Amino acid sequence: MVNVGLRGYIWEQKSIEHKVARELWSLNRASYGAYRAFVAHAKEHGFPDVALAALTQQAARGAGEDAAERVERSSGSAASTLGALAAQPTPVFGFAGMKHIFDEGAAGATVLRFGRLSSELLAWGAADGTVRVATLADPPRLLHALRVPVQAAQGAALAPAAGAATQPDREEGSAGGARGLAVTDLDWTLENDRLVAAAEDGSICVWLVATGQLLRAMSAGSPVRCCRFHQVNQNLVLVGTATGEVAAFNANIGKPTKERARLPSSGYAEGVAAAAMVATPALLFVADSHGHVHTLRCELLDGALRGLVPLARSVLPQDARPVAVVSLQRVGYAAWTRGPTLLTSTADCRVCLYRQQDASGRLEAVAAAQMPRAARGIAAVLCPPVASGELEHVAMGGEDTGVYIWDVSRPGRPPAFVNKLQGHVAPVVHVSWSFDGQLLASADCDGVVIVWRRERPAPVT
Repeated sequence: MVNVGLRGYIWEQKSIEHKVARELWSLNRASYGAYRAFVAHAKEHGFPDVALAALTQQAARGAGEDAAERVERSSGSAASTLGALAAQPTPVFGFAGMKHIFDEGAAGATVLRFGRLSSELLAWGAADGTVRVATLADPPRLLHALRVPVQAAQGAALAPAAGAATQPDREEGSAGGARGLAVTDLDWTLENDRLVAAAEDGSICVWLVATGQLLRAMSAGSPVRCCRFHQVNQNLVLVGTATGEVAAFNANIGKPTKERARLPSSGYAEGVAAAAMVATPALLFVADSHGHVHTLRCELLDGALRGLVPLARSVLPQDARPVAVVSLQRVGYAAWTRGPTLLTSTADCRVCLYRQQDASGRLEAVAAAQMPRAARGIAAVLCPPVASGELEHVAMGGEDTGVYIWDVSRPGRPPAFVNKLQGHVAPVVHVSWSFDGQLLASADCDGVVIVWRRERPAPVT
């Protein structure tokens, strides 16, 4: 057992320089405290490979001979078989290999997004303030390497510069990259013609995708954790900040609107920060640093935003702790919730599913599952169903450099291991699906992005 008193005494004897060095220590973007928590959990429950092997064996025993006969095929030259499908007979969730590997980044990836209703456009942000845009049309290639400019952090609304396109082999604004402006979120317009990025220093930048031209740079005045285009008036950019404020910016003039809302404290601790965001034409869902999901109404009048009105706040599952949300996703319909569903993943690698009960955005927690622990926050996404009859699956990166597919379609039971993709050499922190479910992109702490091709399942007879 750890002697907390002795540890505290030793800590107090250290010099200020040692304390500051400990606070600033990081490895693969994980803090010292996160690594201690990860190692402590691993000592008690086993390291990821051991825990996954136990999960696989347990799933195979529970499924009987039928499940043992259905062996997964993972992709890539380094792929290997790690387990069998558990529970009900479903089509094999397999992959046909890697479509492309992007290895241009020098800093760890922080966020990854496919274009809306597109399987060709892909964008990802990095810890050095770089945003890269790529096309997956043959041949796959990098289109732009964009940088958050220094002026954005100073609150300047930059005028569009003629011919300010950024070439794939030349990154502009090196001063911005040197300052380490970590990109925290990305979003595409519905037509995929513009891309917005939020940064740790409070910057909000909008680029023209076709040319890489910087259309507008704005500042929220505090670190921005999440950003989304409004789906009706796409000149409005909705942002959530580290101070718990939800605000809207007019990208045409580069200034914030008067409409703002503040997320209420959950009662667990003072202060709450926005962590992730999902926008619909009428509602805005914002996850916070205590694990809650807030619903706000976005009121438009003649195309102009007239209010951000808080409507509801989710209730945490009974056994869940107040931990920051890493990612938030909403799907219009999930088979086993029979309606709109939200998926959250938290900093302690726990995924929760919420059912949207009505048009007012009230949420009901319907399932929660603990994934293998990691030393850093790892995003999770629901897999789009490709074949009829498929169950709900979650794709999620891993501390051991793998990309995992889990079956979460059985409420009240542990998630069933389905498949593992191997090809990364650093922890995988973010994943994204194309809208048609045929491509899965994964990004790691070294800045490498791999695009995987899903194997089309045979028709269910």
